[in-house]
Amino acid sequence: MLQTLWLVFMRHLPRVLRSRRLLLLAGLAALPMLPAFFAARMKLDATADSVVAHVSWFLMLQLVLPLCALIAGSAVVAEEAEDRTLSWVFMRPVSRPGFFLGRLFALLLPLLLVLGLATLGMVAVAQSAKGAAAAFDPEQAQGLTPGHGMRVLLVVLVGATAYTAVFAALGSRLKHPLMIGLGYAFVIEALFGNLTGPTMKLALSHHLRSLLVDSSAAYNRLAVQLGSEIDSPQEAWVTLASVTLVASALGAYLLRRREI
Repeated sequence: MLQTLWLVFMRHLPRVLRSRRLLLLAGLAALPMLPAFFAARMKLDATADSVVAHVSWFLMLQLVLPLCALIAGSAVVAEEAEDRTLSWVFMRPVSRPGFFLGRLFALLLPLLLVLGLATLGMVAVAQSAKGAAAAFDPEQAQGLTPGHGMRVLLVVLVGATAYTAVFAALGSRLKHPLMIGLGYAFVIEALFGNLTGPTMKLALSHHLRSLLVDSSAAYNRLAVQLGSEIDSPQEAWVTLASVTLVASALGAYLLRRREI
């Protein structure tokens, strides 16, 4: 399996890096930089902390992250099916789990790269907010701490990995995973993630937010204002890791059982 994983990964990674899909992902990932720029430049009371908190909470985690992961994850198997090369793979003595994981990693690595760069860009743009606020309140002149910026980056990368594994698992079984994935991204994530009670735990964005609340005062204030229930960071880490591992294993198993 490991040999198949490595060969598939090395074969498909250059293809992904040259694809139009990566350009689309880069464009979507860069979207949060626009509201961060306008908020930092036009709101006199904006701080870098508050800009990053609002943009990441409402836009990055709730819309951009699941949408980018859906585009990448749904292509893990669906792209081979559309190119009519999946049946060729199935007729060869190759490890299907290795094929699935190799394709998953080949799409996930470029996705993490563009999301990581976009997140760092958003944080850098938000840092300009300290100049506008400093003229009125010197205490506001302090920008983001390195730890806060790295926490946001880490949460985005962890969230992208979990989302991509889930959507890849859907694609290993369904012929049209994009439609089901859109329903999950814009119903469960957008609706359930903002509710209270047990249903909110169905949204990965809820667990990602739980990792951010204790990283800065702005996230804490935002959670209080919205009445959001927050899990402990330890519980959130365990949930996200479990979802990623289970989804990856499930996707490999479903592809192994899939008929041509």
